[in-house]
Parts: sequence; C-alpha cells; structure tokens
Amino acid sequence: MSAGIDMALALVAEVSGPSTAARSQLRTQYAPEPPFAFGSPANCPPELVADLLAETRSRRAPIVAAAAANLTQGPSNG
Repeated sequence: MSAGIDMALALVAEVSGPSTAARSQLRTQYAPEPPFAFGSPANCPPELVADLLAETRSRRAPIVAAAAANLTQGPSNG
C-alpha cells in the first residue's frame, strides 16, 4: 500500500512540483515506518534470504517439472 502512496506522491511532484507533493504528504500525515527494514535482500540477514530462496525453489519445483513434462509430450489433440 505504501508503494502506491509513494508513487502517487512522485507523480504529484512531477506534475505539480515537489512543494505540492510535500503539502499532500503533510496533509495525509503519511510518514511510513515499516516494522522491518527488509525491503531488499541487501538489507536482510543472509539466512533469511537463503530460507526464502529455498522455500521458493521447493514450491516451484513441481510446477517446473510439470511444465517440462508438457513440453516433452508435445501438443495435445484434445
């Protein structure tokens, strides 16, 4: 949600100038403070990144295997 607000403020700044965007931010009292500073792998503990990658790979493995099987079988006639 905050990414959408950030984008909106950037667009307001582009169209109407930075001071208008700043006033809009002040009016809405938008001052995000995320509970974790982990918005990028560069900011995360390496173990967390490794765990996430392992989880993602394990979830994708059956999908990739099914897709590969469909590619080797050729088009269906059904």
